[in-house]
Amino acid sequence: MSRLQVSAFISRAYAYEKINRIDEAIRDLSQAIIVRPEFKQHYLTRARLYKKLGEIELAVQDYKKGKGFQNSNSITFSEQGSIKS
Repeated sequence: MSRLQVSAFISRAYAYEKINRIDEAIRDLSQAIIVRPEFKQHYLTRARLYKKLGEIELAVQDYKKGKGFQNSNSITFSEQGSIKS
């Protein structure tokens, strides 16, 4: 998969989020992460979307990957408030 295809997945994920198709947005972000796991922002965005769905455990996992946390009992989402792991 090329960088252009990854960029298309990311763009489409944001479009899906805007029309509240969160599951599809997460699917596209997941595809981008498979190809480019070094881009931490994709994990943070997916974490925010998981939180919107109430999938707190998955949100915490992605947030830790995105921020590089090893051990934390409380993780703050700057845009969404805080959640407890």
